[in-house]
Amino acid sequence: MQETILQIPMDKILPSYLLLRMLDKRSMSYLELRDSIKESGLLNSICVRPSARREGYYDIIDGMYRWSCYKDLNKTVIPAIITEADDAKVLILQIQANAIRANTTPVEYANQIKKLFIADPGMTFAILSTELKKSPSWIKKTLGLLNLIPEIAIRVDRGEIPLTSAYMLAKLPKWLQAEEEENAIVMPVKEFCRLCQDKSMNVRQLKSDQRKNNYYREQLKPHPYLQFYRVITAELKHLAVGPTLLIKNNITKPIDAWKLAIGWVLHMDPDNIKLQEDRIKEKIEKEHKAVIRRSFDRHAQRDKELIDSL
Repeated sequence: MQETILQIPMDKILPSYLLLRMLDKRSMSYLELRDSIKESGLLNSICVRPSARREGYYDIIDGMYRWSCYKDLNKTVIPAIITEADDAKVLILQIQANAIRANTTPVEYANQIKKLFIADPGMTFAILSTELKKSPSWIKKTLGLLNLIPEIAIRVDRGEIPLTSAYMLAKLPKWLQAEEEENAIVMPVKEFCRLCQDKSMNVRQLKSDQRKNNYYREQLKPHPYLQFYRVITAELKHLAVGPTLLIKNNITKPIDAWKLAIGWVLHMDPDNIKLQEDRIKEKIEKEHKAVIRRSFDRHAQRDKELIDSL
């Protein structure tokens, strides 16, 4: 990648539309940088690329704060490294340039990495880890911070929540993140990570149990299963059930009689269907009463503990 260093007129430089972090002129870091440049001059050149938006102009890749300070100080030219880079490369260069700066927050990195994947759909974790000189696991954990609810993400960026705790918190469902937010702040990191692991296991188990319950709930409807062999052979020999079923169901056509016979063999004739439905209804009512009883027992135990504590 060919690079050139030139003194570029300030009015020929355009602010970048791909920013890792927003420019905050009220921040202490900005004011200190401006005062330092005013007193000692610019120590590091900014980095720009030829603009695709406006011929003869340049887009800032890195150095938005320095360029803005120069503008506030009414400078007319600024030293700049000119390089060729597409949007995806600009995002990579910005992450590299800002990786050592403490005032670039973890969530800002996560958002920028997400933009990078959007800008280059062919990007993989392996390629990106080589470009950013970061491990794939670091990239995945950083992207995981985007799962945090906004209020928690703000507290992570402020440094109120340790980064390792934030990684673990991001793995939890959002409703559970809200419950564990204060624990992430006050608990030691190792202890909080163990807590999150336990919570994750409980959530996975709950989801597994729910899937099983839904499966068995779906089975709570009449379904075919074979009569015993001895019952079928006895009926073939004595014809004890068939005539009664034909009369009871007003069967007159041979095809309807055949369907009824198959249905009886599979427990799917009208009488057996009604019997299965009654059993299902009885089972559901029994489960409902058990739930109510358990709830009553929990409330009674809670009331007893409250009385004992007084």
